[in-house]
Amino acid sequence: MSLYFNGRNAYVEVADDESLDLTTVPTILTRIKLFKYPAFILIKGPSASYAKANYVLNVDSVGRLFIAWGDGTDYQYNRWTGPFPLNEWVFIAANYNGIWINGEEVDIYRYTSSGSDVTPTPNDSPLYIGKTGNNLGFVEGFMGFLRIYNVLLEQSQIQQLYSNPYARVAMDNCVLWLPLTENRGSRVIDRSGNNNHGTIYNARWVTERQRGVYLNGRDAYISVPDSDTLNIESNNAFTIGIWVHLLSKDELENQQFWAKHKWGRKGYMSLIYKGDQQVYFYIACEQIDGSVKWIITGTGLYADDLMQEWRLILQRTYLVGDVLYHEFFVDGEVIKSVSYSEITRLVNCTRPLEIGSYSGDSFLNAKLGGAYYWNRTLTNDEILNLYLNPDNPPLDGLKLWLAMNEGWGRRLVDHSGNGNHAMLYGDARWV
Repeated sequence: MSLYFNGRNAYVEVADDESLDLTTVPTILTRIKLFKYPAFILIKGPSASYAKANYVLNVDSVGRLFIAWGDGTDYQYNRWTGPFPLNEWVFIAANYNGIWINGEEVDIYRYTSSGSDVTPTPNDSPLYIGKTGNNLGFVEGFMGFLRIYNVLLEQSQIQQLYSNPYARVAMDNCVLWLPLTENRGSRVIDRSGNNNHGTIYNARWVTERQRGVYLNGRDAYISVPDSDTLNIESNNAFTIGIWVHLLSKDELENQQFWAKHKWGRKGYMSLIYKGDQQVYFYIACEQIDGSVKWIITGTGLYADDLMQEWRLILQRTYLVGDVLYHEFFVDGEVIKSVSYSEITRLVNCTRPLEIGSYSGDSFLNAKLGGAYYWNRTLTNDEILNLYLNPDNPPLDGLKLWLAMNEGWGRRLVDHSGNGNHAMLYGDARWV
């Protein structure tokens, strides 16, 4: 499992943070499968300039590997002549003392522009992974298990990390650890404890195995039987979400994410509308005068936004007094929020909860990686943590959790403990 960089416009950006601003030469480690030169694996600096960079790891146009650092005027580097292997996985470790390839130290050439050691100088640039700050040296290839330390690791520690990329080596001095194993979403999570999470731009997840369910867009869907635990009137509040990777657009039919709905204005649903290819979410609620209002809200999220990678989409709906709040989240962040006054209650529907279809129509063509339902309002922090840790959802009020990791059979187990197990229908398949 790793992240694929396309060599044109794909990279990861990590915001500037004092934990990444180093005054000693770091130890940088990663595993990479390069397809071509040159490639800036990472740089903490605004451009391709070594002098202006706090630190750099890159391969030049003839396959030489550099770790470099600068003070704003001068720079210093260690260089392995290589040539760096292409089209195969390579473990790199580099620091002031040397460079290691696949756990073995290699001969290096040392250079300093000042004639003496240069002290790395912090800057306010983000950390760029897969390119320079001025859009040069885009990586074409795969990358995983990236770490940066603010100390010089010893050879024995480097070899330990070569043997086990998950080893907890010198973690007090690890300022960045991106395993790059999320396999979904548009963020990479820093496991060092420094919260130096990164944002993905145009890179995509790849893996030898993806867990989840494939829906073919013709007859495949998931159905969860109705139960009291899924009654939205019980608390006049609920939160529902799924992990989705859309595979195609359909301009002739809507594509349904979820529906617990009856056209007599009961329940809720979310779909991609065939006309403008926008995601909409719906809720039925009773007004003070006793009439039922069917609220339809466009999110500003479109089918194209869901076709590049895994996304967590989530609806949060709740009453406070007589005000209804109706909100939509993507990857842990709210993208649409509306409110309506003079509302007395949410209107429940006793139909099954269908995922990927509505009543034998509006089939979804996508891969799904998990579904959740709570009978309460999740907080913004809980929603963000769900995005960061999809296998550890908040348990309070959790009434449905389909992990979709069975890999066989037609039954999906509800891990919430409420017995809301689901069934696959049509030509749904495990992936």
